[in-house]
Amino acid sequence: MVLKYWTVWNFSWAIAEHTKILPYTNSLQASLITTSIMGGYTVYANREGYVIRVGKRKFVLKGIILMLGDFIFHHLPLIVAVRCHKNRNVRGCGRNGIIPVLLWYTYVNYFYNPHKIYNKDIHKLMLSALSIFTFQGLYHHKIVVPFFC
Repeated sequence: MVLKYWTVWNFSWAIAEHTKILPYTNSLQASLITTSIMGGYTVYANREGYVIRVGKRKFVLKGIILMLGDFIFHHLPLIVAVRCHKNRNVRGCGRNGIIPVLLWYTYVNYFYNPHKIYNKDIHKLMLSALSIFTFQGLYHHKIVVPFFC
C-alpha cells in the first residue's frame, strides 16, 4: 500500500488544498517545506536507486526517473504553493501539522516495519523532520534561540 510513504499523504494534502477542498494553512506550508527537504535527502541518500513497493510489486527508480519523481512529488507542491499563496496571509499555527505526521507515524509503526520503508532509521528521520518543523515555527514566530545568536 502506498500510504506507508509520507510523500503520498503530503501530496494528497497539497492536491486537496489546490482544488480548494482544504484551506491553505501554516501547517501545510511547514509540511511542504519539511517534505521537500527530507524527501530530497531520503531519495538521494540511497546510491543504488530507490525501491518503491506497492503490494507485491517492486519499482526500482534510478537516474532521470528518480529525479523527476523527486521533483514532482517532493518539490513541485511547494513551488506551486509558494507561487499561488505568496501574497496571502496564511492562517493557523503550523504546530497543527504535527497531527497528520503523528497519524502517519502511528499507521506505519502499526502496519509495517518502519525501518524498511526508507531503508533508514525511521526514528532519526522523524526526529530530523520534527526539528526542521520546529525551527520553521521558531523562525515564523521570530523566537530567538540563545545558542544560535
